[in-house]
Amino acid sequence: MTEQPINPYAPPPFVEEELVPAQHIGPLQPTEYADIQPVPEQDRGQTYNLTHLIMMNVVGGFPLLLWAGSAILLWRAYAIKDTGPLSYSITFIALGTIGIITGVVIGTWYVYLLEAIYSRWRFRAAVRNRPSSMVNPDEQDVAFIGISLREHWKQIKLDTCHDIGLLQLNQSKSLVLIESDKERFQIPKGSLFLCEPEVFTHPIDPSTEFWLIRLVVQLPDEPREILIGLSHTDFMPRSNAIRKAKSIVSTDYEHEVVATSNHDPII
Repeated sequence: MTEQPINPYAPPPFVEEELVPAQHIGPLQPTEYADIQPVPEQDRGQTYNLTHLIMMNVVGGFPLLLWAGSAILLWRAYAIKDTGPLSYSITFIALGTIGIITGVVIGTWYVYLLEAIYSRWRFRAAVRNRPSSMVNPDEQDVAFIGISLREHWKQIKLDTCHDIGLLQLNQSKSLVLIESDKERFQIPKGSLFLCEPEVFTHPIDPSTEFWLIRLVVQLPDEPREILIGLSHTDFMPRSNAIRKAKSIVSTDYEHEVVATSNHDPII
């Protein structure tokens, strides 16, 4: 019986006492350059655009539709309680109650889940149609990510991401590959300055922590900061502690892949 490959982006086992800060990599002396190139023009920006952002927020508003529909059902059950069949009232009450509970669960424990699933579905479909994609969207070890800019976390926007993409770690070559909607990243281990988890909050919802993986890589002309957020597309309940755990587990896994190079520094 063959062993199943380990998926580094699967939900981590959650134990509150074990949440300790990951060991950071850096600062390092880069020994080679990362390569970041724009996606060919015919494929660039086909997914992450204004239409996608609007649709993503519509999908995210599904709990509101559930609550509104449930309220109508409960009102209808009350309206016919004296004149209509009892079975109708019971059915409306049951469906209304289920709708309210489902909306509360999605809106609290699984916040942003529907938006992430929708975005991943659209972007994976787009990447399948790219003849020169660096990443196979259907492989198990490929993670769907959001790429942020630091200044976006200080603004009120439809989405804090600057781009979305698929990330894969090539262990044999100690290489991080990212195929995004706008750019293609090849990040070898020797191009790293830093690799660490970092937490952000949003002006609209300061109580929710967003844990990102911060990479600082050396390009031929200058260093570049890349803030990577692992999109939660599984049905694990959301909380600040769980988001932190997933970021730390994923950062530690990247540490193993992008360990310090032994070549001579380039700067």
